[in-house]
Amino acid sequence: MTSREELQLAIDLQLRVILEKYHCVRGSIRFQAPALLSMNGIRTDGKPVLIWPTDKKLNSLVSKYVFQEPELGGLIVQADLVMDQFVYKQVSKGRLQLETQQVQRQRDQEAKAQQQNWRRLLESRTDTYGVELAAQVADRLQTMSFGFGHRDYCGMGLEYRGGAYYYGGLWDGMMDDKVQVFPSKEEFVSWLAGQSDASMARLNEIDAFYWGNQTVTRQRLQEFII
Repeated sequence: MTSREELQLAIDLQLRVILEKYHCVRGSIRFQAPALLSMNGIRTDGKPVLIWPTDKKLNSLVSKYVFQEPELGGLIVQADLVMDQFVYKQVSKGRLQLETQQVQRQRDQEAKAQQQNWRRLLESRTDTYGVELAAQVADRLQTMSFGFGHRDYCGMGLEYRGGAYYYGGLWDGMMDDKVQVFPSKEEFVSWLAGQSDASMARLNEIDAFYWGNQTVTRQRLQEFII
């Protein structure tokens, strides 16, 4: 088995070769088991360089270095070619797991904040559609259905069939059986006229996936009647 010292010398050499190839005087690599390697360099003018894809030989050498220690989960190597220095920082599996959890928590917090911002924006769109637009939609529905048609969830749709108007969710382009039915044009127009982007945004759903996701909006209705 190649010793750690021999692997380190080989990594130093290969790292130097790559940095010089990209005209860099400093750089670093970060490896996370089982095979995630990233590499950055800094040129003589101070400009940073992302080196991607990374070198296969370097990846192999770093993998061997890390896998020699059962508790080692990653490795950071910082290189300074001017000073001829290579600093190694070992990262334990426990620390990597903690960092991963911290990153995930931060992502979850950011995603939740984005969801709440999106919800507040939808809640602000309270202008009702009005009778004129609703009546035009009702007439258009007699010749064409409203809604997207693609795989899986397609949002909310409007249909006219058998003398009645329907509002419901669409899956694979087809309306499901959970619908609102309006037996006459007058009832449908009265209902739609009082709706807004906010009321149609499905904000009553617990799952934020549905908030404003392909829902009925004023813009879509105006495009529909053209």
